[in-house]
Amino acid sequence: MGNNSIKRVGLFGPYGFGNMGDAALVDAAIAGFKRHIPDVELCGICQHPENAELMHAIPMHSIYRIYPRLAKPAKPNGQPGSGQGSGQQDSNQSSQQAGSHNNNKPGTPPPSLKNKVKQVLKANPLTHQSAKLARTGFRKLEQILAELKFMVGIYKTVKNLDLIAMPGSGQLNEEWGGPWRYPYSLFRWCLIARLAGCKIAFLSVGAGTVESAWGRFFCRSALRMAQYKSFRDENTQQVVEGLGVYDGVVVPDLAFSLSLNEEEPQAELENSKPVVGINAISYCDPRSWYEKDQRRYDEYIAKLAGFCGWLIESGYRIHFVPNEIRMDNWVIDDVLASMGRPQQGDEDLVRPETLSYRDVYQNLSQCDYVIASRFHGLLFSFLSCTPIITLAFHFKLSALAKALGQQEYTLDIGQFQQAQLQQCFERLVHNADSVKATIADRVAPYPQRVDAQFMAVSQL
Repeated sequence: MGNNSIKRVGLFGPYGFGNMGDAALVDAAIAGFKRHIPDVELCGICQHPENAELMHAIPMHSIYRIYPRLAKPAKPNGQPGSGQGSGQQDSNQSSQQAGSHNNNKPGTPPPSLKNKVKQVLKANPLTHQSAKLARTGFRKLEQILAELKFMVGIYKTVKNLDLIAMPGSGQLNEEWGGPWRYPYSLFRWCLIARLAGCKIAFLSVGAGTVESAWGRFFCRSALRMAQYKSFRDENTQQVVEGLGVYDGVVVPDLAFSLSLNEEEPQAELENSKPVVGINAISYCDPRSWYEKDQRRYDEYIAKLAGFCGWLIESGYRIHFVPNEIRMDNWVIDDVLASMGRPQQGDEDLVRPETLSYRDVYQNLSQCDYVIASRFHGLLFSFLSCTPIITLAFHFKLSALAKALGQQEYTLDIGQFQQAQLQQCFERLVHNADSVKATIADRVAPYPQRVDAQFMAVSQL
């Protein structure tokens, strides 16, 4: 292979929260770089470093100065750990009580100096308002200094790297938190990386909604600073061209390079009925979706529950396979509740253990057919050549289905009707053999295309 100038690589992305597709991309990137740079030193830069370090076994850094940490275990007396929920509330209540002591009651301690100062300030509105402004200004200054300190930390991190790689996922969007959340952080890390002499590569990334002026500026600037960029579909490439960036190539999603077929297959349940995998998503769920719409969510649940009931009446067994540990399981709970079926003990409705993306792949690969709305639920089904119907909420799903010749079995998640889904499923069953052959033919070159990308980037 020769000597590589790339030896130390940071993997940057919105992973670490329990989305198994994002976890698959990181593992694919780790394996890809290790294949082509045997002595590579890897670290991660993500949204939840504590979780990600447990999952991927490489050192992790936080994208943000402030991020949600893992919950601490309960103390022996049953109270929450330090800084958690009710413990903080109790502290606040104690502070409030301390400030409202009645000095006329015997045994009550005198008010503290802090409370005396508060009382004096409140007695003079002008002085009180000035004090509030000063306090607000001091807090802003504290935040600015903390941000500057964090940027120094970013510089120290990227100074020790040869390359920051963005491994797939929806790296170019402002849907989750607006332009000043992820897009700004992406721009900030890329800018400091360039100043530190660190190279940048976008690997098979996807795009979503980028409409604000600031969001477009941050994403465009980050892309222009990169020495290498590729996009997972032509739709993303068009979005990027709309931002004013015209170089870059289309390379399939990194997860196509994973060696998932080497896993030990899970034991089959003894049942002669054909199995349909349901890979649902929290579409418009007010608890978790970026676009909150209870009516649309309820309609989606009702149609999916009705379809599942029809499948059981038609002689099928259902496996619910989540692709996101928390959100997708809420959806499964709601579908079962809508069906009026028990959570356990029903042989026609099974929830196989799904704790990792490898579980997702194994559970879906054991199904005869799949209905998927998660991008990597769709991708894993294609890897196992399983006939699938795509309920698409985003162009990334319909683009992948089209690329593999399955646009006939793609429906809009917000527009489909139960009868339409049933008819589509019947066509899928009737054409199952030709569907499998088409998928196998189309997907065959994808692993090599992804691996060639790792080789190119390793030799930047």
